[in-house]
Amino acid sequence: MSPGWWLHLVALWTLYGVAGAQASITAHYGEDVTLGCAFNHIPGLKLHRLNITWRMQRAEGAALLVHSYYGELDLWWGQDKVYWGRTQLYQEGIHKGNASLRLRAVRFQDEGSYLCYVTSELGTSTQMISLAVLRESEMASPIVAQLGQDVTLSCPFEWGLNLQPLNITWTKEEAEGPDLLVHSYCNGMDTLQRQDAAYKGRTQLHPERFPRGNASLTLRGIRSQDEGFYICHVQPELGRFSVRMQVTVKGFVSDRQQLVAFCVVLCLAALLLLCIIVKTRCPSLLRRFGTSQFCSQWNQQQGRDQPESNPLTASESANPNTFLPPPASSFRETDLNLQAYGEVTKRWPRGSRVMKPDSRRETYSFPTSWAGNQNSMSYREELLQKRQFRKSLPCSLEEKLQK
Repeated sequence: MSPGWWLHLVALWTLYGVAGAQASITAHYGEDVTLGCAFNHIPGLKLHRLNITWRMQRAEGAALLVHSYYGELDLWWGQDKVYWGRTQLYQEGIHKGNASLRLRAVRFQDEGSYLCYVTSELGTSTQMISLAVLRESEMASPIVAQLGQDVTLSCPFEWGLNLQPLNITWTKEEAEGPDLLVHSYCNGMDTLQRQDAAYKGRTQLHPERFPRGNASLTLRGIRSQDEGFYICHVQPELGRFSVRMQVTVKGFVSDRQQLVAFCVVLCLAALLLLCIIVKTRCPSLLRRFGTSQFCSQWNQQQGRDQPESNPLTASESANPNTFLPPPASSFRETDLNLQAYGEVTKRWPRGSRVMKPDSRRETYSFPTSWAGNQNSMSYREELLQKRQFRKSLPCSLEEKLQK
């Protein structure tokens, strides 16, 4: 080997043997995740002594062997049973300086710090990666809350043996701007320094429910502004949980509807106040208006609302030979019973015919007191009122009136 080649190896050793900075990655529960790890290499140079080792650091006890690679082969001896059949290196990327590890079906027990250790003819390198496991879920149906009442928002999670490092955060999504902090809990106590002003004194967690895996939140005095989407973030000893839910407020009225209702109430109040002023200050005006103009207009309107302004009954209207009273100008006084009789208009299917009293044909007559303009509204109303009055009388009284 030439001296220049050795100098090149020394330079690479100096630049390469530095531990990489710790990175962090979040994986969804049950999904696959790739833990990245890169090392320096020389294109075209085959490394016969390349050794790749992945370990999982634990707070207590020895580190767990996750995966091992040496001599272009995967070594399964010594691998922890938690990772059996769940790890894989990218063979096509190893000679390109890629020692990334693929971890399948992530579990909450996989959360922690992972160490990637690589050794070869070019030296040694280490890289630390922190893995967080997140389980996201969303409630299918919204939570319906009554306006002004209390509501409890449920947030299930999986807890370990130690609840002391439990961290809980409740937030509300906003269409514009950052989310609102509803409630925060850390290391066994509430941390409400950054709580939004709209939720001050209105939220409460239930620590007695934590051992059952529930970080539920009670929100008091529901307001219309509380409607929206809420997210519960829980970080126990292992794993992270996120639950998204929608809260709808029942009995909530929009601002436009409130404005319309307010205007209607204001107009009614002004009308009532005007009536009171007129009644107290100008009683004569109110009496004159109520007894004359208003009543007459109402009576006329009642007459217009009748089904037909025809003084004849239904049976008389169906008969084409029905007689109507003639105008007053056509009556001639006679000596018969001291009553005046006049010409009669007889209805025929093809028109009307006037019958003269002196005619030898059959004539029809009636008292002059029936005279009037049959086409006038007052005459028809009077006739209708007489008939309605007679119909409302008892049978005995009606018979006496007829006699």
